[in-house]
Amino acid sequence: MKFECRYEECKSKCCRNLKANKMLINYDLDSKRYVHFLEVPNKVGIALFRDEKNSLLKFAKELGIELKIKPLRGFLGKDKKICVFKWFMDHDECPFLLNNSCRIYNNRPLVCMSFPYLPPFSYEPVPEHPVMSGYCPCIDKKEIYHDLMNGYNKSIERQKLLMKTIEDLVIKGFVVKEKTSTVMRLSKESGLLIELD
Repeated sequence: MKFECRYEECKSKCCRNLKANKMLINYDLDSKRYVHFLEVPNKVGIALFRDEKNSLLKFAKELGIELKIKPLRGFLGKDKKICVFKWFMDHDECPFLLNNSCRIYNNRPLVCMSFPYLPPFSYEPVPEHPVMSGYCPCIDKKEIYHDLMNGYNKSIERQKLLMKTIEDLVIKGFVVKEKTSTVMRLSKESGLLIELD
């Protein structure tokens, strides 16, 4: 079944109040996995993969939009530099929203393509069935929307590939185990941030 967004009815509710959610995150689990939040999750907007970040920066420039993107997830390398592999849009309301409509709808991030199905923040374990946000007033929770599941599954596969890459780097000794609170602090103090290729 195809999901039809009725943004005129809800006034694009999902694209507003992007930082309003309250989440409980197990930072200890992240530390055991060598991956860390670089920002408190309740203070972030839309999460982005590297290619999505680069595409959105390009679209923002073309549209004359001021777009703020910050590091969201990373790991500490043995050189004490923090390698960033996920980013977020630092906005309360999506800057690509105009008259309750998305200006980049066909090129929107995967998290938007799957909403209100929510890809997990944690990388293990992936739930058998997606968590569905109660935020969308236009969705029938009894139905499975295959187009949304497609976006959700793509996001999960991207996360799995990232974790495989990081696990390989851990095995090769390029990643240092540290507490998330320490890595988060270092990311703010040092500015030693690089991107995962």
